[in-house]
Amino acid sequence: MLRRKLDKMFAAALRDKDIQAWVCANVQTAIAALDFLKKKRIAVPGSISVIGFDDSVESLQHNLTSFNFNMRACAHCALNFILRKQYSRNPVDRGEMIIERASSR
Repeated sequence: MLRRKLDKMFAAALRDKDIQAWVCANVQTAIAALDFLKKKRIAVPGSISVIGFDDSVESLQHNLTSFNFNMRACAHCALNFILRKQYSRNPVDRGEMIIERASSR
């Protein structure tokens, strides 16, 4: 059921020729996107790039570009905020990064 809903969304996104990349909410959705595009014989990243969130072993296994969260730094910032009551509105660099693999250009 979920896969059919995803495929419907992917098909709709594919109809918009201005879209050059799909940034998916998580690695599982990105892998479903890769499978959908493979079935449709659409080149990744030649025709469209696919990017996932929460870099994981699955990302590596599928050669998927993904956003990597530095969870240790995020936890540190959260604890500092709670314990030291730092209410700064300035952005904090926590070391997030894009891990580029074969699914993006």
